[in-house]
Amino acid sequence: FFDMGAYGGPDSDTIPFGISGLKSTSGATANSVALNWNLNMSYQVSGYHVYYGTATGNRSGSGAAEGNSPLTIPQGVNSAILSNLPLAPLITPAAVTNVTVIPQYAGFMASWTPVASATGYKVYYSTTAFTAASLPTTFQRFDGAKISGIYVYGLTIGVTYYVAVTAITQPGYFLTVTAVNSAGGAPGVSKESNYAPEQIHYLGPIQESTPSSVATVVPTSSIGGIGNLGSLSGPPGPGCFIATAAYGYYSAPQVQVLRDFRDRYLLTNAPGRAFVAWYYRYGPDGAELINSHPWCKPLVRLLILPLLGGALFMLHSSLMAKCFVLGGFLLPGIIFVLRKKTVQGGLP
Repeated sequence: FFDMGAYGGPDSDTIPFGISGLKSTSGATANSVALNWNLNMSYQVSGYHVYYGTATGNRSGSGAAEGNSPLTIPQGVNSAILSNLPLAPLITPAAVTNVTVIPQYAGFMASWTPVASATGYKVYYSTTAFTAASLPTTFQRFDGAKISGIYVYGLTIGVTYYVAVTAITQPGYFLTVTAVNSAGGAPGVSKESNYAPEQIHYLGPIQESTPSSVATVVPTSSIGGIGNLGSLSGPPGPGCFIATAAYGYYSAPQVQVLRDFRDRYLLTNAPGRAFVAWYYRYGPDGAELINSHPWCKPLVRLLILPLLGGALFMLHSSLMAKCFVLGGFLLPGIIFVLRKKTVQGGLP
């Protein structure tokens, strides 16, 4: 019952619980990132390590004015600044190809072939015709190298929209934080927690490809089939859907789990696509209600927990485990039906 870690006892290698609530924002100066997270109040935690790098999973970043990765932050402090971060040279991405635009309820879906060097995409749209030389001011930006499709909603039904897509590259940093016990050790192995969900923060100038050919689309008033667009994404910000509104940001790991479940199990069949279409019609209204009443966010997160558990099980369990659980649900029903038939047949 006593913490013997300070004396080299059995708790000296205790792994603290991981960090929650990690968020990144632009710093006050150029090439800087500000991080905030929830404090780990365990008495065994002596501080935090801030890791950064220029690629996902890279923890060996260097060059920040505050020091190389990882930075050590004392307990009681739940923020850090990385300033004067060196930026990688800009690369002009190739043009986006195979763009397809599909009308949807009060919006449209666009899909394309991902560009290898891109870090994100811009989808331009306007009710006025435009050309590659005179792009409109209205666009939505979607960050992510592997994005192959997006959904744009909130448009006027029955009006023709002109659409074009560009690929963008922008220097970015991948950041995470751990809680450390004593001087720290190996994340998730000894004296140090597992990495918090990685944050991606883009900063510096943007390089943009030439636009794709301009397509036209007319948003409809019906909930048509969606089609399988692969890695479908929605726009960040106040208009996000229910899970994003509940967890506060688009890149929350819980939201990513639900997106992965949608891509693998819903968009690959007609009933699933019909459900997603229904959700895309009414989800923005629910998200707006949640954002206007922040007090209900914890309740919504609680209600989403069973969905998250089911999604995680379906995404990461083996086929045998899925069959076993499904059988566990079906077996009582089969037994009930057989017993009912037996009773109706007058058999003992």
